[in-house]
Amino acid sequence: MTATRGVVLAGSYHWGEDTFARRLRGPLLPLAQRPVICYPLAWLRAGGVAEAVVCANSGTPAVRRALGDGARLGIGLSYYADEQPRGPAGCARDAAALAPADTYVLVEGAMIPSVDLAALLAAHRRAGAAVTTVVEIDRRRATADPARRATPGGVYVIERRVLDEVPAAGFQDIKQGLLERLYAAGARVHLHEVQGVSPRVLDHASYAAASGWLVSTAARRPEFRDYLPLGEGLRHPSAEVDERARVFGPVLVGPHARVGADAILIGPATVGAHSVVEAAAIVTRSHLWERCRVGAGAVVDASLLAHGVVVAPGRRLMGAVEVAAGAAPPADALAALADVVAPAPGPCADAPPVRVPDDFALPSLRLVPRADAGWRRVAP
Repeated sequence: MTATRGVVLAGSYHWGEDTFARRLRGPLLPLAQRPVICYPLAWLRAGGVAEAVVCANSGTPAVRRALGDGARLGIGLSYYADEQPRGPAGCARDAAALAPADTYVLVEGAMIPSVDLAALLAAHRRAGAAVTTVVEIDRRRATADPARRATPGGVYVIERRVLDEVPAAGFQDIKQGLLERLYAAGARVHLHEVQGVSPRVLDHASYAAASGWLVSTAARRPEFRDYLPLGEGLRHPSAEVDERARVFGPVLVGPHARVGADAILIGPATVGAHSVVEAAAIVTRSHLWERCRVGAGAVVDASLLAHGVVVAPGRRLMGAVEVAAGAAPPADALAALADVVAPAPGPCADAPPVRVPDDFALPSLRLVPRADAGWRRVAP
């Protein structure tokens, strides 16, 4: 029997009312040009966990097609699809029945874990715990009560014997259900406190924050080692960036993307594979997935363009989430799966302010650079 196995809780129930929640949330959501589920899987792999079960409810077939047996990621994968919502504890119990192990590491599929997994497992074993739950301490919260700075970290270590007691039917939660029963029975539940908060993708705002952080650290990440410098950003060797284009801050330009003459990119921003930013277009604080096109003279600010979105020439798009009708992830969207590397353990910082020269002004945007954009003027 495997000693320790991962369980990635990657199901996404589209209960929100906005476009992001209804149409884009899911384990294959591109984050810094990598599917979001690759980050918890890379974290498990880096922590010495060799096998994992992916629980993605209705999205499981698509994830299975994309990730296969996990060979490209360096971690063995199996899958469980709960046809009826089972909740995190229910999914973990069912996954454990399919893939036996002594101990399971449960992690949310839409987060970038920052806790040191080896230290977490060691603490769990020292405590002799039935369950260890990660508690994140967010010192940025302005509160007089230190306890209010503590939030669930989205990571649990659970012994097999505990999961065997989870009911085999119905929705079963961890915090409101499993842990309550364990406390009532006097079982050992260990709290593992860590400083800082792991990024999670819950909505467009959190997606933009997580993307910004990853893009701002891309130059230090091994999976982008073959990329070439582009100002303070990076471009894939196959990308074409016109010498008259201007780039400020952390920008990531993917394979076979094109940026035209007099175009302006201001980060944190990504231009996905095969996407095109035409001449004199402006893209600021935005993320373009694959095969998007921003027409000549168009302005895209603080927006998300999903696969295949076209912004007409001259159009202004501010704070929008755009989805192309009938668009599906391109077949080559997962070509770089094996390159994903887990971020180093430790708290994740916000993306730094972008520096722009004193004499710089954006055409057609009289209020940019502006204070709420998070940019800081510096001497040229």
